[in-house]
Amino acid sequence: MTELTLRRPRLAELRAYGLLVITLSTFYVGFVALIFTSSGFTATFDLYRLSDAIFLLSLSYLVLPKSGTKPSTSTVQMIMVFLITPTILYYAFNGGARAYIYTAVLGFILTCIVIRIPPDRKIKQLSISRWQFGLFIFAVSGIVYVALLFGNGLPTLTAIDIRDVYEVRGSVTVIHPVLNYLVPWQANVINPFLIGKSIIEKRYKLLVIACGLQLYLYLLFAHKMFLFMPLLLIVSLLLIANRNFLSGICRGISLGSVFAWLVYFSTGLLIVPSILIRRLFFVQPRNQFYYFEYFSRNPFAYYSNSKVGILFQDVYSTPLPLIIGEEYTGAFANVGYIAGSYAQLGLTGIIVGSVALGALLWLTDVLTWKYDPLSVSIIVTSFFNIINSSLTTSILTHGIAFSLFLVYLHQSAEADHSYNHLVLTSSRNRKASA
Repeated sequence: MTELTLRRPRLAELRAYGLLVITLSTFYVGFVALIFTSSGFTATFDLYRLSDAIFLLSLSYLVLPKSGTKPSTSTVQMIMVFLITPTILYYAFNGGARAYIYTAVLGFILTCIVIRIPPDRKIKQLSISRWQFGLFIFAVSGIVYVALLFGNGLPTLTAIDIRDVYEVRGSVTVIHPVLNYLVPWQANVINPFLIGKSIIEKRYKLLVIACGLQLYLYLLFAHKMFLFMPLLLIVSLLLIANRNFLSGICRGISLGSVFAWLVYFSTGLLIVPSILIRRLFFVQPRNQFYYFEYFSRNPFAYYSNSKVGILFQDVYSTPLPLIIGEEYTGAFANVGYIAGSYAQLGLTGIIVGSVALGALLWLTDVLTWKYDPLSVSIIVTSFFNIINSSLTTSILTHGIAFSLFLVYLHQSAEADHSYNHLVLTSSRNRKASA
């Protein structure tokens, strides 16, 4: 039986999280709500909402699992920082459905409970060598880049100006539907893995090649996540290796937000804080409450728009982000796993999705039987997609399932190498003693 235990917070970690809450609150009220009012960001003070927010923030923080070496721990801490906390703050200042925000936090608590179930470490390793693992990486990468070069050639440099990314999107020729999966896997999993491995092993030629491969995908598809994913991997790798993921990422976000605002204050360049503060932290909470409002008065989707939809009658033939975008924002309105789950089954869907996420995170702990900062970082960065996409989409299309498979192969190859090295060393020692 798994018990939920409230942990005594470490003082440094608590200070870092408190600084994050103060920083995001300040910039929402003093920047986002002032400049982007017409986009649905407002700030009003209500004692009941503020009391709710303080209670929910405290409860969410207290139920976080203790920092450690498991990928599930770092992942739920990431979800807390990038999704749960901004959503609660948006509710506190902008308003929204109380039932939704309480159910969202309840779902997060259930996720934290599920990952506390002791993992079964009896999973069988594959018999795969480092050479075979490298060949697998090379084969997948070769298919992706040869197909893209054949269909599109070299990309233009238009996307270097991040303000022009929407001019590039939609102009790519995909010669086979399977590339719709392989390209995100390459950008979200394989290339970050190569970048992280090259940094750990100080193989700088590989680092240059991997960064070049990622830059090609960004210039071709103009998805900002392709540009930021390697940076997220490097930051996660450093923080996880030093085992201070939560406090480190809270301090980094606080400093980064101040820096973004200073850039705007000194140069008038609005795009920097718009992306790093408004887009990264508060667009998702706004979209969540749009989803709640829309599906509170319209039929739920019942997973009819996902791969699970073969079990249900088709309710919406149009993608949900497009429906919400046309109704509220005038743009494609992506949303994270919480509101995505609500769109499928209502408040019950949030509970189901949160438990499913917990089970998936529990599986990551099973697959990473040996602590390896690179493996943990790959899993954490791949799960970052659930901040902006539904759970079902993130698992297959955005590469969560593929990241688990890659980590499983990687750890099997490393275990095989360690075993062979041990056998070889023992054989040499016996010969030397004879």
